[in-house]
Amino acid sequence: MTEPQRDPDIDLTNEAKRARDLLKRLEAPRADGGFRARLKEEFVAGSFGEPLEAPARSTPMRKAEPTDGPRRGGIGPIPDDEPDLARQHPRPRPARPEPRSRPAARPAAPPRRMFRFPKPTRPRFAAVLAAAAAITVAFGIVGNRGPQWRLLNVTGTGYVQADGEAIPIERLNLLAERLHPGVEIVLPATASIDMAAGSDLAMEILPGTSFTIPPAPPRWFLRHSELYARGGEMRVTTGPTFQGAKLELHTPDAMVQVTGTTLAVIMEPTGTCVCVLEGEVMMGARGVSAGPEGSGGGSMMPITSGHRGYVFRDGRDPARADIRPTEMVALAKFRALRYELLEEMTRK
Repeated sequence: MTEPQRDPDIDLTNEAKRARDLLKRLEAPRADGGFRARLKEEFVAGSFGEPLEAPARSTPMRKAEPTDGPRRGGIGPIPDDEPDLARQHPRPRPARPEPRSRPAARPAAPPRRMFRFPKPTRPRFAAVLAAAAAITVAFGIVGNRGPQWRLLNVTGTGYVQADGEAIPIERLNLLAERLHPGVEIVLPATASIDMAAGSDLAMEILPGTSFTIPPAPPRWFLRHSELYARGGEMRVTTGPTFQGAKLELHTPDAMVQVTGTTLAVIMEPTGTCVCVLEGEVMMGARGVSAGPEGSGGGSMMPITSGHRGYVFRDGRDPARADIRPTEMVALAKFRALRYELLEEMTRK
């Protein structure tokens, strides 16, 4: 007795039947181009049927997003409690191309060394400032020096004493080399010399005079100079560039302040006489000041143009009078001769 054939749909639920109908409507998946090419290579090589290596990583299947209705060309939404019936066939990953060999890197050029001045620290900066100040002071001292004395004319015979060295009056070159500030000069009673310092001063030293050569007044600042004479006679005139300077002339009896003039200083056994051709000088007793009238009072006595002043060695009050005619003529001649030379030196 045969057993009656059982209906396969009797135990299926409505949802299962619906899933079965959906599966029947699905088309069979078609193999992609990569799979068919790989299958062909294995068949030709004779390795068909060997197990394939599992892929390194599998991409998890993304769940279908719920929608309000069936998508166009799809099968509609699948409930969450049903098994996933639409599994995606894994596709083989394309082989990565081998990396190209990179050209060998060129050796890096050595870094260029740049010279940089070190940043001065505070002590070093102070040292630099001190050095700069010292250089500036040295330059100022050297540049501020007055002009050198030069020999203009020599008259007479005999020997000139220069710091005790006897120099024949005929040896002009050697005598000119000894005309330096601070040198003690003693002229014989038979000779006289003329000398000048740039365009500042010119002096005529008469026979028998003893004096120390003074430095010329500085060029820019501290324009002050001192001349010490011990006997004899000299004539002095100032040039165009002497303006603003001062010359103090000291004798055994008097002190004379010159600021721009032409004068004669005569040192006699009884005292010192100062004759002024032009301008004005201040005169006083050395060590004891003389007043305006020559009788003390703590001030110097002015000697104006065309006058002379006299300071006595025995302590009597200084006196003033008119200049002697002979001395007036000698000073005028000296002034005319030497001032022209001083003006010429100014233009050089």
